Amino acid sequence: SKPVEVLGGVLTIENAKTGRSKCRKCMEPIAAGELRIGMQAWIMGRQAVTWQHPCCFMGNLTVAVEATGRGKCKGTGLPLTKGEPKLGMRSHTNTSWLSLGCAAEVLAPVVNAAP
Repeated sequence: SKPVEVLGGVLTIENAKTGRSKCRKCMEPIAAGELRIGMQAWIMGRQAVTWQHPCCFMGNLTVAVEATGRGKCKGTGLPLTKGEPKLGMRSHTNTSWLSLGCAAEVLAPVVNAAP
């Protein structure tokens, strides 16, 4: 199936083209044709797409409260207000924060695509 980009590339959902990619949470290989979730992360000195199994991606989600009011939602680019709950999507050393309203839109394709 064709890759699905969620909110302008915050996430990419696709079937693995080869069996060479590795899940960044469990470090197991992702088999060719297996569903995978990709997000940008700083790795080995450059921005690269890091891949995770859908269940590993969901297990890597985190919830926090915006402490300073200087953060931005990765999906909309709008500022997060101080004290606002936010959802973090983690991959490798990167955490992308989403407002809760945006999180539902970003996670819906992941939930729908998962077996």
